[in-house]
Amino acid sequence: MPEVRATDHAAIIAVIERETAAYFAKDYQAWAACWIQSEQALLRNWAAHTGLGIVSGWNSISTMFAAAMLAFPEPMTGAVTRDWDRFEIGGDLAWVTFDQHTPPSDDPFEVSGVQHEMRILQCRAGEWKLLCVATLKPWSQVMRSPAIHVDAKARVLWTNAAATRSLVGHPGLTISAGRLRGTNRFADKALEAAIAWAAGSYGYMQKHVSLRSGRAVNGAVPVLLGADPSTPGTTCWVQDQDGAILVSFDDADVLDRRLHAARGIFGLSPGQHQLARMIAEGKDLAQVAAERAVSINTVRTQLQRMFDKVGVRNQAALLRVLLSVGPPAA
Repeated sequence: MPEVRATDHAAIIAVIERETAAYFAKDYQAWAACWIQSEQALLRNWAAHTGLGIVSGWNSISTMFAAAMLAFPEPMTGAVTRDWDRFEIGGDLAWVTFDQHTPPSDDPFEVSGVQHEMRILQCRAGEWKLLCVATLKPWSQVMRSPAIHVDAKARVLWTNAAATRSLVGHPGLTISAGRLRGTNRFADKALEAAIAWAAGSYGYMQKHVSLRSGRAVNGAVPVLLGADPSTPGTTCWVQDQDGAILVSFDDADVLDRRLHAARGIFGLSPGQHQLARMIAEGKDLAQVAAERAVSINTVRTQLQRMFDKVGVRNQAALLRVLLSVGPPAA
């Protein structure tokens, strides 16, 4: 096997950086020059919001990227940084993995935030070029709703921009001494219990591994942040995603999906569905009546009929059942 030279290492880093810079500049010719233009070329990516993408062969890859650059010709700005991980060179092939941090963008191939990247390169005629590009984008990086990454002790490890804004004056959640807390004793206990569930008996990494053998089920737990067991308050979601504990809140999409599924299962009327959503948003019956321009007695009657359909006796129990229906993300 030929000896690995320091110049190879530098050349490989250079072509990876050059390809990204050309893509950000929407310079198709410079971008294409970084690739081995053969049917061996391969592109693989996965993101929670787009699913799995596999494109084989240079003709397919180049056609896709040329069309994207033509449709979105404005260059993307902002610094790109990388945390280099594995770097293996053997003969005329190299394998590189790294985390790439990129700025926000309206580009159709969403690249903002953190992405886990892999590159396979081949040296032809003394020049290193890309043969395979693979990208994994964590769910937390594409969440548009407020999201907070915590550890098993509720210590805050990361928040997205939406969470930073929404936590100011939030009625149910706060950060105190570096920990995510409920704003009242009951909400705090409910949040603590949900985080313990997501962490699992032996820590969230062990729980994540146990999913492979079917001993645990991934998903999101709705947490009602009311002041007592019968008062719902606002809602947050605690889930084990990407091997991490995520707490999301003010998430209209998740709320709509759960209530839509529950509406079909329990036979809720359009009015009952609307009432459930307003309660889940933290509104009391007086606020609901005012917004719907009906009497509070009308709202109470409608609520009682929902209790009968679902088999519960208070608003908090009603929401716990309704919001436990369906997947957290589809």
